[in-house]
Amino acid sequence: MNVKLKVLTAAVLAGFMGSAAAQPIPGTPPPPVIAGGVVPGTAGAPKLSAPEEGAYTVIESVLEAVEASIYANSCKALAGTHLLSVYTDSKGEGSAELITPGSSLELDVDLDDSNKLLGTHYDVDAGYNTSIAGGKEIRDFDGDGFFDAKGGIMVHEGEFRVNFPATNNNVSVQSRVIKDFRWVKGVFYDYGLQSLAKKGPLDMERAAYMKKPGQRYDSVFYPQAKYWQTSKHIKSNGVEGVTLINKQRLYNANGNTPCSIVVNIHGDDTYDGFDQSGTLTVKTAAP
Repeated sequence: MNVKLKVLTAAVLAGFMGSAAAQPIPGTPPPPVIAGGVVPGTAGAPKLSAPEEGAYTVIESVLEAVEASIYANSCKALAGTHLLSVYTDSKGEGSAELITPGSSLELDVDLDDSNKLLGTHYDVDAGYNTSIAGGKEIRDFDGDGFFDAKGGIMVHEGEFRVNFPATNNNVSVQSRVIKDFRWVKGVFYDYGLQSLAKKGPLDMERAAYMKKPGQRYDSVFYPQAKYWQTSKHIKSNGVEGVTLINKQRLYNANGNTPCSIVVNIHGDDTYDGFDQSGTLTVKTAAP
């Protein structure tokens, strides 16, 4: 390749990358703080309260259960508006309940560890009711929410089993999300990216290679779906608290069709507790 062609190629690539980076994902416009550039350092980072941290952890757990059920069934199977209620106390401990046709999913959240220098860790497990999408069970739910000490970053990991109607088997899935909270004129915004992975079959080939055919080797999780998330949170400060979360599926290995999940709940959001209720809507189209 001659020098002129190299220079031209580099210029075209630079122009393409620059224009692509400037374009937000369709249907998901960025909040002002992102549109104007990432705020340097910790400027603009909020300090989430304990009730908010616990609430956002258990809400994310509910969303992960819904996303896994969508993957196992279809977006159409869960399409509709469902009732969602969330409560956490001053320590961030409480529960969330999602009512879907013929089913009720209840998840509990507890404060597991708090370190003033590093952050907090919340644990989520299934309550008494553990079904979704017409009675299909969500089994062995184990979720963990982690926040940095300043409450600006959240990492959530979930692992559980969901029923796949095609085979009537309960298969292990794993979900991971990272969210970046920003405070803009009295409102929390966040951007997040999430992956959903499915566990493969037992690795019998490895067992044979190790000449231990009777030993069970666990398989690994393979990525199957990806979601893009934005959210907006308004505290109770003379007005009613509001939590809006919009998740848009970017990729799905079972068929890459549009699918979105929207949470719209409202109520109290104070340092004494978080108590909000409203809806979770699944749509077979981009928001």
